[in-house]
Amino acid sequence: MESSLTQRFKYLKIPAASDYAMIFTTLGIALCCFFFGERITIGDGFGWDGQFSRTMVKDFFNQLVNVGVNDHRFQRILPCAIIHYSLRALSIPLTDYWIIKAFGIFNIMLLIFISYIWSLIADHLKISLKGKWLGFTAFFLNFAVLKWAFYNPTLTDISGYAIGITMLLLFLKNKLTGLYIVTVLGAFTWPIALFIGSLLLFFPKDDINPAPVRFHFNIILAALSAFIVFAGIKYALFHGYVIGFGVTKPVLPVINLSIACSLLYIFFGLKNILNNKSFFDLRFLIGKIHFKRQVIVVITFIAIKAIIFFGSHDHVGLGITKVFGKTMLLCIAQPFIFFISHILFYGPIIILALFMWKSVCRLIQNHGLGLTLCVILSFVLSLNSESRVHIFSYPLIVPFIIKAVDSLKWKKSCYWFMAVLSIILSKAWLIINTQPLNMNVPAEQFREFPFQFYFMNHGPWMSNIMYIVQGSVVLLCGAIIYFFLFHRSNVKNYA
Repeated sequence: MESSLTQRFKYLKIPAASDYAMIFTTLGIALCCFFFGERITIGDGFGWDGQFSRTMVKDFFNQLVNVGVNDHRFQRILPCAIIHYSLRALSIPLTDYWIIKAFGIFNIMLLIFISYIWSLIADHLKISLKGKWLGFTAFFLNFAVLKWAFYNPTLTDISGYAIGITMLLLFLKNKLTGLYIVTVLGAFTWPIALFIGSLLLFFPKDDINPAPVRFHFNIILAALSAFIVFAGIKYALFHGYVIGFGVTKPVLPVINLSIACSLLYIFFGLKNILNNKSFFDLRFLIGKIHFKRQVIVVITFIAIKAIIFFGSHDHVGLGITKVFGKTMLLCIAQPFIFFISHILFYGPIIILALFMWKSVCRLIQNHGLGLTLCVILSFVLSLNSESRVHIFSYPLIVPFIIKAVDSLKWKKSCYWFMAVLSIILSKAWLIINTQPLNMNVPAEQFREFPFQFYFMNHGPWMSNIMYIVQGSVVLLCGAIIYFFLFHRSNVKNYA
């Protein structure tokens, strides 16, 4: 008979041989990146955003209580606290060298953890062995891990990555206590974690059979959403929001095309994810009311927001209008810049999502309203072309892309092709540090080489020339994937 402790954590398991292979491959990749990968040279190895981590780790309590941080940074303090107190517990000096090394080691541990959690999710969703390795490709063979995670390790990006995938596992396993704890921890790791965790707790996992919406309510709501985005774009343009140190500005000759691309993206994406009659059924929605649990979620949400508000010394991240305005301007810098940037950062799995979106949406809907709302929120925010800010939400969608692809019964060669293509697009082979860079230069130089070796990988600061070059590569990859993996396979009803 299992002990009560074993029963409580029975969703954890001893990895199978294939899972061990995946975990040790992840470890090998992480160690190679840690020991042999490039490191950012700007700001003494901390870059721009990493300066916050540097300051917090060196003097955590004083910085938090006496000096103070703004509300946006306050939502990222947990990884800094872990590094600070770990170094102190080990009597390691809080120098720049050891802080950078500690963050790198912490990222290695988190990536191994992510690999293990992915194996649990794949088993729960009954994903095949080939599908597991496709998931491995999606999670680890991309710019986010092969280059970014260790090029600028003092950011909290990988921590957000780990929190996001853990939330999904706990949601799928319906472990609400664990999900509640991770949501609280996530609130001080990644800004959107509190919103996503609260939605998943408010509407836990529920088995739903997707059925088409009557009276085209999904189309009406998708069109309304596109109109709101259009109004937001016009608002941002009228008020002249400044993005990316004033460098990111729409290319005026094609601005109408850029706006049209953003509106089409929102309309067709939401039209599919909203195509479930249960979500428009009042009796269904009333049946999801669980007063006690939902009150606890609301109280916790308000309490954490109060802690962030009163605990921070400056309030720069709570302006919804400001965040919305910036996102609306980022999405129209160039046509489909956000989609191109996401493919370059996360790999060709995003292209598979495009071709399989209808099937992916059905799989997500199968797990209830909470996950669907989280994906809707993440999808709308994906208009932001700074792809790294979506690293928390990325794991919420990838498993369902893999599950959808699993149904196609691809040959093994197709999976190898995706792995090779992922490595190519990851630009792990790219040398960013071609020469020493100085952070105290005019921001306009960010769109010129050698700064473009760094900024070409981040949508808002990608130059027009690199947009054309990389966009052409993405378009070519999309055509190859469609022709060899979909068209020639005679796959129907995948769009």
